[in-house]
Amino acid sequence: MQVLNIGSLNIDLVYRVPHIVQPGETLSAFSVSRHAGGKGLNQSVALARAGVKVSHAGVIGQDGIFLKELLEKEDVDCSNITVMQDHPTGCAIIQVADDGENSIILLHGTNYCITPEIIRDALKKIPEKSIVLLQNEISALKECIAIASEMNMRIFFNPSPMDQTITDLPLEAIDTFLVNEYESSMLKKLAGKRIANCNILTTFGADGAEYCGQDGEIIRIPAVKVGNAVDTTGAGDTFTGYFVASLIRGKTIEDALQTAAAAAAIAVTRNGAAEAIPYMNEVKDLLH
Repeated sequence: MQVLNIGSLNIDLVYRVPHIVQPGETLSAFSVSRHAGGKGLNQSVALARAGVKVSHAGVIGQDGIFLKELLEKEDVDCSNITVMQDHPTGCAIIQVADDGENSIILLHGTNYCITPEIIRDALKKIPEKSIVLLQNEISALKECIAIASEMNMRIFFNPSPMDQTITDLPLEAIDTFLVNEYESSMLKKLAGKRIANCNILTTFGADGAEYCGQDGEIIRIPAVKVGNAVDTTGAGDTFTGYFVASLIRGKTIEDALQTAAAAAAIAVTRNGAAEAIPYMNEVKDLLH
């Protein structure tokens, strides 16, 4: 089994600030830096560093060629990444405060140039019943879920950023939702009984994570403590990638949660998103 990640590819502009800027406030930043980002890219990097085979489908502009090159260096299959000549790559403006908290503004860019044709072509290249990983940062999500479901794929969906548009999606086809505490609450409020037969994995930051299976099984684990958090930007994506990778390896849900929690714990002690994601040997050392 392998993973096809139909996901966002962003250029991250990261501003280090004393605190998240308030409405009406003008705030001086300590520094600004450019990084590879996007929930899709981060999750592909996490999957690759966790040691599983992953293919990434998405769209970038000429200004985002370095994103594709980064994924290739991580041994991610990039044959399904399209480069457009006349559109800017997706962009995120990220504030990272002294306490590690972050605030993000997104520009969709080429992430909203993904078409059903791109999706169908990418899905044809992977075996039936493979895992398709999605986030709410791309276009054609409705078609993507429908096509993947028709092709008997297991669909894992991180509906972030969470908004009203998810109610237009065929949510009943989702195998597993991957959400934080706020997103979990909103998902249940917006989708209700439509997700009764889906698995829901909720992360609670410093309070650990919980898996609620469609069969009624509930597994809760505490967070793993490593050191002081300096940047939480890619923690959720790290958790997602390592959780999915563990399932592919045939691990139990509890083992997958523990591994993902350990990986996320390491990531928050480092600056950045993709570059902060640990390798599997680091995670194994922490677990043992």
